Amino acid sequence: MGFLIFFLFINLTYSKYVYNHVIKTDFTSQTDLINIMSSKQYYEYYLEEVNAFDIKYNPKKWEKNLNTYQTIDYKSKPKISLFPMKFPTINIVQKWIKKNNHTFNGNIKCSFIDFDLNIEIKKNETVYIDIESKINSKVFIIPSKVLNFALMDYESIFNKIMKKIK
Repeated sequence: MGFLIFFLFINLTYSKYVYNHVIKTDFTSQTDLINIMSSKQYYEYYLEEVNAFDIKYNPKKWEKNLNTYQTIDYKSKPKISLFPMKFPTINIVQKWIKKNNHTFNGNIKCSFIDFDLNIEIKKNETVYIDIESKINSKVFIIPSKVLNFALMDYESIFNKIMKKIK
């Protein structure tokens, strides 16, 4: 019995967790949304929304098309809706690149969790964002579901940014 509990603990702690999330937009042009999401202004608005400070960009000069990796290192106190745990101020590192005309690949890492994001801009009647996320590692006290909540919060932040930009 003890081995079974240990096995379940290890499996839940170290197994990969994947979550997909879709954000609907009112854009009619994929290119317009891609240009916005590639801009330094978009990330600056994001950092403002999460109350980031001590922000460092690498490289310092923003590559407007994100054809090379852009790293953003900052401090923030994460607030995740629907998750009761209060986080301290932590260092967060985001690494982004545009892989093709419609896809961004990112990695977000802090002391609690490390996860990858594949963000694809798609179109049917309107343009939407299809996010595939995968946890690479996390501390055992953080449930995998926290990624779902974080992406729901990101959708809210995305909508706030769009109101500022438009």
